[in-house]
Amino acid sequence: MTDEKELEKLFKQHYRQMYRLATILLHDDAESKDVVHDFLLNSRSFVGSITTGPSVFIMKLRVDDPHMQAVDCPQDRLASSLSQTIDVRATIS
Repeated sequence: MTDEKELEKLFKQHYRQMYRLATILLHDDAESKDVVHDFLLNSRSFVGSITTGPSVFIMKLRVDDPHMQAVDCPQDRLASSLSQTIDVRATIS
């Protein structure tokens, strides 16, 4: 397993705990979301879904990043899928 794959696996396993820890430390929901969001934007790779809001937002920001992947969309259709409505993206996934 590559370092990139290991990071993806760890992130998926620990997302809720990351957010919870940030909330405990910062005592601020909005700031906690920002911290976790910054981690997502600055991590080397990102795996998300074209049908969920937070993932779509991050994917749109990183659409040219070769390390970004969608679990529910072929890589060659990702950029065009992100500009579609949620209903259309749901038919792609």
